[in-house]
Amino acid sequence: MSAHISINYQSLLNEFSVAQEHETLYLQRSIGQLQLVSESSIAGLCDADEKAIPAKEKAFIDQVRHILISDDWLALPSPIHEADLSVMGRFAESFAQNELSDPLFADEALRHLVGRRLKALIQKGFAPPVLDFLEEKNLDQAWKSFRQEEFQRSLKDFLSQYSINLSPG
Repeated sequence: MSAHISINYQSLLNEFSVAQEHETLYLQRSIGQLQLVSESSIAGLCDADEKAIPAKEKAFIDQVRHILISDDWLALPSPIHEADLSVMGRFAESFAQNELSDPLFADEALRHLVGRRLKALIQKGFAPPVLDFLEEKNLDQAWKSFRQEEFQRSLKDFLSQYSINLSPG
């Protein structure tokens, strides 16, 4: 595929914001078209009696089938969930190394104590206490920003494998 396209990051975020839990966002590689496909649509492919369904539904089933089997369509990675422990670990490491410029934690000793507690909670492998701790220490916004930056970075890396640029939104 020789065409290089550029996808607007904000457009992708808008599409992801309307996606339900069991939906995947697909990107048509040559023109940049986006399409959400749900697990129920995929299940419908297996259950459909194509002779008994209306033409409009048949066209939809054919479109979903094409998206799933065509090399022209890419399933995009989903945004990072707020309870993703591996990303929380990277966040804790960034925090401990003072890569996050949060004025609340300019004091190195305080940052070290908070970072240690955060790492200990993450190691237990259960996200809700970590999220509560982040909120208690006023780090919930920093965590949200970190997740967004991580997602943008991973999406950019993923798309670059297919010679697709991610433009800022």
